[in-house]
Amino acid sequence: MKASISGRSVDRITQKSVRWNLSLKSLEGGGEAFRGRPLLTKRIQGAFEDLYRDGAKSTAYRSRANLNYFWRFLDDQELQAKSLSGRPEVSFDDLDWEELERIWPQFIDWLRHKRTTQHSKYYINQVVYAVFRRAFDEARAKNQITKQTLEIYIFFQSNKEAFYGGDVLSFEEAKTAFRALARGWRKICRRIALAQSLAARGVDPATGSSGKNRWQGGGWRNIENRLWLVEQVLPFAGLSHKPAEFHKHRDGMRVSLPPELIIPELGELGTGAQAHVGARFLRLPELAIAFAMVTMKTGMNPDTVSRMLVSNWWRPDPLAPTKRAVLYGPKRIGNKTQRASSSLIRKTDAYQIIQYVIDVQKPIRDRLIELSIERNDPELKRRASMVWLGVKKDGLFDFLPASSTFYEAHQTLDAFFDYSGVVREDGSPMRYRMPQGRDIWGLFMYHRSSFNHLLTAQSLGHATIHSLLHYLEKRAVIVQDRKRLLDLQDQVFRDLKDGKYGPRRYREGAAEIAATGLHCGDSLHPAPDADPGHSDGHACQSQRCFTCWNWYASVESLPTLLRIIADLEQIRETLSVALWETSDYPVMLAVYKHIVDQFDAKHVQAARLTAEPMRPIITTSMFVGNTSIREH
Repeated sequence: MKASISGRSVDRITQKSVRWNLSLKSLEGGGEAFRGRPLLTKRIQGAFEDLYRDGAKSTAYRSRANLNYFWRFLDDQELQAKSLSGRPEVSFDDLDWEELERIWPQFIDWLRHKRTTQHSKYYINQVVYAVFRRAFDEARAKNQITKQTLEIYIFFQSNKEAFYGGDVLSFEEAKTAFRALARGWRKICRRIALAQSLAARGVDPATGSSGKNRWQGGGWRNIENRLWLVEQVLPFAGLSHKPAEFHKHRDGMRVSLPPELIIPELGELGTGAQAHVGARFLRLPELAIAFAMVTMKTGMNPDTVSRMLVSNWWRPDPLAPTKRAVLYGPKRIGNKTQRASSSLIRKTDAYQIIQYVIDVQKPIRDRLIELSIERNDPELKRRASMVWLGVKKDGLFDFLPASSTFYEAHQTLDAFFDYSGVVREDGSPMRYRMPQGRDIWGLFMYHRSSFNHLLTAQSLGHATIHSLLHYLEKRAVIVQDRKRLLDLQDQVFRDLKDGKYGPRRYREGAAEIAATGLHCGDSLHPAPDADPGHSDGHACQSQRCFTCWNWYASVESLPTLLRIIADLEQIRETLSVALWETSDYPVMLAVYKHIVDQFDAKHVQAARLTAEPMRPIITTSMFVGNTSIREH
């Protein structure tokens, strides 16, 4: 296959079609800054062309330059592995999908520390993600692979204020954010109810002399009449029943709304056509609040929520048909649906929010259906079928996952929280991003269910354990990173082999001994997953050291670690495969074995004799031990 891509673009001035070719020889054969990777180039070539064939050559050229960074990252990884004495050389000539998932967090971390602008990091991240995601989707479409999901992600955003990644809101912060959103949503509902009652009493203000009617006590001065016009004629020319008169209608709206129809938190001025439209219908600011609340209350993927259809988005819960509903929407890939449960009672329940959105936007949706029939326009028909249909300044929008739509929605939420004075626990500005809802909900269910994967799967709408495990692989990234960092400490390894590795050699002062036998460098500040629900300033209670970064190992840690390993191996023999594979046990066992494997065999053998008569330590999925202080 020739290492190049081709495409076609239309000149904006001449409107002529221009064909172009772009070489990928630098990716295939390498250059001064990085070495070539023919196999990896072949893997992504088709996807790269598919993404850019309908755009300008300059766009494809810039994207190729951004893709170069991933090649340079792989070079750095090979060089780093080569520098470790006694370790085999690593060569990334190609990456399968599992290898890509494992190495992705390191790529993000590498990119974070590159000396380039935040804006550049955003586009590098976007391009690499888009190319590999498209290559994966094409491989699935051709039945070349059986893997269902690819767990890579976009860390950076296009401006510094909006980027987010591993810094997920805590559950307490999420509750604070939700309470603020709920207050805003209730104000929106009250405003629309008032606007509907006012519009019901109005008449057409666009009659008679416009000047006399508008400014000398005529119909335009009456809020009921202006809202009647918004409701009956509709908010913009594209859908208006009287498109030729739209400019006159718009001019007539240059009167302020009454204070009771203005919500300052949404950054409204209260004057003009859009202000009147927002009093009666849902625009981007109002829908951003509703959408954020649904993602937080259901744990559904944002793209699944955005694809919900008016005709097919819920059914009664068979176990409680009068109190609960099962919500569902199409997943991004394949003919599958994702489900979530919702109460039917409160206005802030996901079911009530979605139903309200559908009801309020009904006049717009009805008009879209009329126009789709008149014009034989399938795009209007598609939009009319979507739940998340809104009004913008110059037309309609929907929440189908597009970076522009979510970016504007996130800006709206940022401004809303800032105006409302909502901050995080450390006093920094509250920032919520739609994809975080799923992580927050899953984290809440996982901890509240005492780390029960099956209940977490049910709450997240996973149909199978297989798909749940793909999702929970994200937690294992922390463990893999810990192992990777330990693997880079050659001096530590040499000390381990000599039995000299103790905290006193690396950090002065007291060291605590956890129930795992590992030394803890800072029990007051454990990693989030090491002590769920931890209060700052208090000692770690759960002591899930395998997810933490504060531990140290010494020879005296070995007996306890070996006792835990024996306990886990015994549990593996007695538990069913399903329970074992969906618990934290496999990860715990792998990490603790990894630590023990770094010690010389003579120390391990001696410690094994001490461990055998010890009482079992691991008897449940979560254990709590008492720390003790030892001076070194």
